Amino acid sequence: MRSFHTPNRSTLHVANAAVATSLPIVSLAAIDLMKSGGNAVDAVVCAAAVLAVVEPVMTGVGSDGFAIVSQPGKLLFGLNKAYWAVKEY
Repeated sequence: MRSFHTPNRSTLHVANAAVATSLPIVSLAAIDLMKSGGNAVDAVVCAAAVLAVVEPVMTGVGSDGFAIVSQPGKLLFGLNKAYWAVKEY
């Protein structure tokens, strides 16, 4: 078991996925969602929602997020939601 007195991530690995969050219970929720048919994006939303409940002072709906998204037969694209939303696109 890791020390919770030092910054780190609790990783959870399964056959076809990996999730890293600050709490094992959050990682397990994201993995369970993928096992029930969800994809990686669903798992991210799940993890963020659970973190907002179990660690509300550390995260929330307005927190930063970064992702590289891959879809079969399509180009990779990056998502960076670390700044204010633009007023117009």
